[in-house]
Amino acid sequence: MNAAGEPSAHAGYRADIDGLRAIAVLAVLLFHAYPAALPGGYLGVDIFFVISGYLLTGIALRERAAGSFRWGDFYGRRVRRIVPALLLVLIVSLLLGACVLHPRELKLFAQSLTATLLWVSNLYFWRQSDYFAQSAAQQPLLHTWSLAVEEQFYLLFPLGLWWLWRRPGQALRLAIVVLLGLLGFAAWAQQVFPTASFYVLPTRAWQLMAGVTLAVWHQRDTTMVSQGRWLQVLGLVALALALGWPHLLAPILALGPQLTAVSGAALLLQAGRVAAGPQWLASRPLVGIGLISYSLYLWHQPLLSLAHLRWGEAALQRWLPALLTLAGLLAWLSWRFVERPWRRHAQGKILPLRHLGYGAVLLLLASLWLQFQDGSWRPASSPQREWVNLHYEYADEYRLGSCFLNYWQGPAHWRTCAEPGQGGPRVLLWGDSYAAHLRAGLLARSDQYGELVLRAATACPPLLAKAGDRSKCAELQRDMLAQLQRSPPDVLMLSARWTPELLERLDATLYQVRAAGVRELVVMGNTPRWRGGLPGRLAGTLDAQGRAPKHLMPDHVEAQLHLRQQLRLRAEAAGARFVDLWVALCPEERLCATTDDAQQPLYWDEGHLTRLGSERALRDLSLPRAQ
Repeated sequence: MNAAGEPSAHAGYRADIDGLRAIAVLAVLLFHAYPAALPGGYLGVDIFFVISGYLLTGIALRERAAGSFRWGDFYGRRVRRIVPALLLVLIVSLLLGACVLHPRELKLFAQSLTATLLWVSNLYFWRQSDYFAQSAAQQPLLHTWSLAVEEQFYLLFPLGLWWLWRRPGQALRLAIVVLLGLLGFAAWAQQVFPTASFYVLPTRAWQLMAGVTLAVWHQRDTTMVSQGRWLQVLGLVALALALGWPHLLAPILALGPQLTAVSGAALLLQAGRVAAGPQWLASRPLVGIGLISYSLYLWHQPLLSLAHLRWGEAALQRWLPALLTLAGLLAWLSWRFVERPWRRHAQGKILPLRHLGYGAVLLLLASLWLQFQDGSWRPASSPQREWVNLHYEYADEYRLGSCFLNYWQGPAHWRTCAEPGQGGPRVLLWGDSYAAHLRAGLLARSDQYGELVLRAATACPPLLAKAGDRSKCAELQRDMLAQLQRSPPDVLMLSARWTPELLERLDATLYQVRAAGVRELVVMGNTPRWRGGLPGRLAGTLDAQGRAPKHLMPDHVEAQLHLRQQLRLRAEAAGARFVDLWVALCPEERLCATTDDAQQPLYWDEGHLTRLGSERALRDLSLPRAQ
């Protein structure tokens, strides 16, 4: 995400494009720091793609018309623009990561570092986007997926330009046809493969192609239009809608938010060709931010991610202004002392490009070493390797695909999911994966119920659906409420990966399901959470004999205990019973069990219990009896 170009790079510099870059990067930063403040801020990447396609195509077409175009010069500029600042950020991120991350996290970081250096990080993060994988806030290099998409596009760029140059009279028509074809494919793929369509080139290429098409049109038609002011207004309105209210656009049209953002960027680029173009975009503050936008984009994600990992969400919120200021300072320093000097390489003012290759190779070797040593700088021991690579087969235990549904599954995929007990109430366990992981413990306490039914779905908490929400989760939530109204169980247990945001919706849910006829409500407490997964934490705390500690303090424990208390208060205020899992799993409030005497783990990732952990958490469970 760099939208290459700078004032001295070519004739006809347009300050308004740097202003548009500033809007794009500020949107991304605001979304990552305060997502509720700008829900569509992620579309800043789409704006960058349009700018990138427009600028690079325009430069290539102008140079070819002047007879000075050389592919070596084209790619040399790309390398000088992208690689120096990127290598600096990667090196600093690796050094900071070595201080903050435990072995399993460091191994995953090294994998993402390798993918970044090979320009395939978009494919890596797509393949890592499983429900149980690290969250975005825990991946310092997640933002490099957009760089990978751009570079993959420009690997195919010569073929596309050659095709257009062979047919100068039809270039614009061909570009429009390709753009519409790619747009249609992306709209289809978003419905069928939503996660892949976010990351991969075939479904992102239309945004770059929009810039390419605009540049081809401008090369063919050099006349200025007189409606520049109206284009500014339309472009600004489009960007405001896309960035501020994407939820209003999504139900109207496939790719509605993306298409609106891309159209807005294109309109502002077109308006900038007019002599009285968008002067507000060319203002000094916006141009200044636009000039450092690439470095600012590079620095912000590692800083926010590593701070989140080190101090937790609550502390991060307090430090966000300082971190964003630091990102801005580092971005200016990178632009002033790294980006600008390297782009002046042609005047012989800095090292040859091969030195960048040496640096990239050394960094690649370091990332490969960390992967080979399972997240350790020194040769890893066998016990450490076992903990880092621990894999838990949860599919059968959770009844994945039938009682615990995947992302793409809807109400039609539910199976009976009823399991007999030894007598007592009919119990329905409703929630997300943090409900599914309690199934093993409940089966071990079959004396507490006559029938147990599991209704769980990935990333779908047991709450009422929001108005207007058309997601799969909302569909499941509405179906669940209808089932409760038709056939209420004797006991309804609600379990989720509780967060402060979810608690805000818990009260209304409890009151409504009680109104549906449910006699007894039970809210299951939160389990201790371990940053990056307990196995990785244990891998970094082994003793001289290679044994893991049986008890550890969970990460950010004060925030977790506060959440536990708030959950208890809300549940009891609504007349529900609260089952405190923390008490069963933590012999002391701030010290929680990690393994049994045989070194078998109680958790297999951040907070999901193994069968052993589930049975321990519910060993003292006492459910209300049927009335």
